[in-house]
Amino acid sequence: MKQQIVICLTALAILAAVVLTGHAQQNTTFRLVQKIPLPTGFNHFDHFGVDAKGGRLFATFEDHNTVEVFDLNTGKILHSIPGFTVPHNVLYLPDLNEVVITDGAGTVNFLRGDSLEKIATVKLTINADFVVYDPRTQLFYVTNGGHAGKMTYAQVSIIDKNAKHVDDIRIEASHIEFLSAERSGPRIFLSLTDKNAIGVIDRDKRKMVTMWPLPGDSEYNIPNALDQDHARLFTVSRKPTPKLIVFDTASGKSVAVLPAVGESDDIAYDAKRKRVYVSGAEGFVSVFQQDDPDHYTPLAKIPTGKGAATSTFVPELDRLYVGVKQGEKSAELHVYEVVP
Repeated sequence: MKQQIVICLTALAILAAVVLTGHAQQNTTFRLVQKIPLPTGFNHFDHFGVDAKGGRLFATFEDHNTVEVFDLNTGKILHSIPGFTVPHNVLYLPDLNEVVITDGAGTVNFLRGDSLEKIATVKLTINADFVVYDPRTQLFYVTNGGHAGKMTYAQVSIIDKNAKHVDDIRIEASHIEFLSAERSGPRIFLSLTDKNAIGVIDRDKRKMVTMWPLPGDSEYNIPNALDQDHARLFTVSRKPTPKLIVFDTASGKSVAVLPAVGESDDIAYDAKRKRVYVSGAEGFVSVFQQDDPDHYTPLAKIPTGKGAATSTFVPELDRLYVGVKQGEKSAELHVYEVVP
């Protein structure tokens, strides 16, 4: 009997140590500093855009058909931009003094960066979604078409700085997500979700030049992000089990695969700390430490809430903003600060 008691006490001590270690581990990455409740009817975050210098966070709400502008410091809503059908993504460009907002109805909307007055609208096919800007050529690249329009292919459309639609890059996939552009090269990387692969576009040739299959049985990748300094691309699969997958962009080969949060919609690379942040609707943020470009260690699982798939990391403030659903009709914006 005494031996059994000793064994039980030892087991409890080990369990307590594990729990405490887990909490300590979480507290060494992020701490929750603010919860911002939203009005009823604001529930479906899609993606964020950031004006770090101006202290503004743009959030697209598919269920409210608006883009809400938050104060990055106080969390208060500064402005509401109406007139969208399905707002998807926001890109703020301080050099051009413009805000670019894509709409699933098939439009790309250009607004003045200061007054938020609409200055131009470009019509594409349905499901205009992700957008990146190439300052070298002063061209915008926007995903559109595909499965949402019952099309067997998708497009990355090219728009110039004068809001003129100049070309389309045909993508032989019906479900494409995310665009990440190289700073020092001509390539754009996009998630070919229905192909379980990463597509590589050459901006100079204006065509997709190759495709990198996900390793093993991984499927259904949505977000991607670049580590520009080490030529690494991160993406996250959803099926059959969620995984963080790291590609070497020089070779196109995967160099690391690790378990991650499920139903991820956003991913970010923290270049200062060499960390990867993945948010997922499963209810937490997966944090990974980059030991070197080919090796990564799971660092923490930060609890958020069910449905918290949308996030953005603002390196200028060392803060992670996460959209968290609260039931069927309400939501909160959670603000996490990096723990030094």
